[in-house]
Amino acid sequence: MKYKKINSLIFNLTLGRIDEAESIVKSAEREGMPIDWEALVDLAAYHGVASIIYKNIKDIKPRFVDNSFLSEIESYYYGIAGKNTNYFAEMDKILLTLNDSGVDTILLKGAALGETVYNNIALRPIEDIDLLVKRFDFPAAKAAFKRWGYDVHEKIFPSRIHKEIEMERHKPFEKYESELHFFDKKNRFFFDIHWNLLIVCESGIAEAIQLNMDKIWQRIKEISTGEAYAYTMSDEDNLIYLCLHLRERHFEKARSRLIWWYDVYMLLKQSLNTLDCAYFLNTVSEYGAEKSVFSIIKTVKTLFGIELPKEIDDAIGDDIETFELNKLIPEPTDQIKYQRVFVERDYLAEIKNIKGITKKIRILIGDIFPDSRYMVSYYRIENKALLPLYYLIRFKNVLIKGLKAANQLIKNNQ
Repeated sequence: MKYKKINSLIFNLTLGRIDEAESIVKSAEREGMPIDWEALVDLAAYHGVASIIYKNIKDIKPRFVDNSFLSEIESYYYGIAGKNTNYFAEMDKILLTLNDSGVDTILLKGAALGETVYNNIALRPIEDIDLLVKRFDFPAAKAAFKRWGYDVHEKIFPSRIHKEIEMERHKPFEKYESELHFFDKKNRFFFDIHWNLLIVCESGIAEAIQLNMDKIWQRIKEISTGEAYAYTMSDEDNLIYLCLHLRERHFEKARSRLIWWYDVYMLLKQSLNTLDCAYFLNTVSEYGAEKSVFSIIKTVKTLFGIELPKEIDDAIGDDIETFELNKLIPEPTDQIKYQRVFVERDYLAEIKNIKGITKKIRILIGDIFPDSRYMVSYYRIENKALLPLYYLIRFKNVLIKGLKAANQLIKNNQ
């Protein structure tokens, strides 16, 4: 019950519903469960809406809002403003190089929305920037990042044999690869460069949905990003992409952040009177994505209180699933298991499935004495002088793991 009040409070503050927010705070106080404002700061930051809440209350400074909360989200607001300013300056620098190389570039997700929907660089947090280029332009795009000192993020394996095995396993999934990740040498900026938009479906409506890249490129809109220029998708294509990405890539894995729902709300709100409903509905149908896209839009309509164009509202109908607020803003503990954690694959446990004694020996040696880059990455070694010590620790751990595996194998054969 206490968390239900907190997520309802953060939702109403995000939408600027001050009276409803005050009612929640007073209700919590009457029930002897006052709002934990410190926890609310953390939740607002996690869900990417701290800056939006600050914008909504900074001038009126409601009496029911704790002063420490206002102070903390003010810090987030200016922190995001500074970070995004640096990010957009870096993006502009790279876009200029891409412009000079004749590479057309579409901004995706946060970068596109920050430029065209939010109209305030401090409101939409950006962790990385996603750019879309045409497939034949990708080598030139890669060269542009290399020119500015960026490296390609590559998965590091314990040894060459481990990489060979993983590549063999990964062959059936190669068709889903459509992006590379770039980072600068100081790990300040991260860019994901896409040359295709293929949404792997977690909801079961399809194995994957391939967006129509020709149609997307035909309907792009040019924008200025400073000295450079770039493009965004049309509002219709962008809305479909945001809904699919939210439902299939995040929501179905129980990963949900309020800012992603707010993105859809803001785009809908901005484009209500200009949306090409016929194109939107035909494209959703072409993708076979009604269940995914319509459920997101109907939930936004229901919870955010936005009126949809009649043509879209009629097409969605009454039978499409909608989600409750606790699904949009789940308890943080429900999402911990979905955080990105480097989990090492247990190759020793699978060694019996590897054919050939030579391969098995190479895997064993590679597991005990992996590549130094792998050791630094896996154990997060900051002082490389300690590397020999970590090799000794790893040798001990692998030995124990090997003995346990051998013991289990003996038991299974008895």
